[in-house]
Amino acid sequence: MLGLASTRDREPEIPLSMLELEWAQEQEARVEYLRRETGRSTGALRRALAEGPEPHRAARLCAACGNDDALHGRVLPFAGLIRDDDYGPPVVIRAGSACVTTGHERRQQIMLARQEGPTAACNRLHDPVETTGDIARLRALQAA
Repeated sequence: MLGLASTRDREPEIPLSMLELEWAQEQEARVEYLRRETGRSTGALRRALAEGPEPHRAARLCAACGNDDALHGRVLPFAGLIRDDDYGPPVVIRAGSACVTTGHERRQQIMLARQEGPTAACNRLHDPVETTGDIARLRALQAA
């Protein structure tokens, strides 16, 4: 899972596999997906995607990937999008590792966007028929 740089009121963490699926789309669709997830402008996102990481940043990403060359190779295309955590390293949450985050804020954002209360949001989350993007992302984050 990667923590993406975003606007001040968001801190999205998106599974790497989900980002890789989005990368199968055309560039404009990718940028639009990232704009929705991060709140950043399309220009800022295009610049972030066009820039390759500086050697120091690439080394920090490699360390965040646990020096796993295969994972590092998968993460590098997204290097310009990944935010640093409060202690400095890029936010790369490896499989099997623990991550402490504020899930309450994500649920709150969904409830505000849909103008519904906690019971309705909880019912959506546990309804297997519900496949909308925000609910699917929240499920993926809970499963990670």
